[in-house]
Amino acid sequence: MSEWLYSIAKSVIMSILFIFFGPIFTVIGIYVKYKS
Repeated sequence: MSEWLYSIAKSVIMSILFIFFGPIFTVIGIYVKYKS
C-alpha cells in the first residue's frame, strides 16, 4: 500500500516538475540559440 502510494506520488511530482520546467528549458534553449 505505502509503496504503491509512494510510486504514485513520485510520478505526480515528476509530471509537475516536467510541466513546470519544460517551458523554462525551452525559453533557455531559444535564448541560447539566438544569442550565439
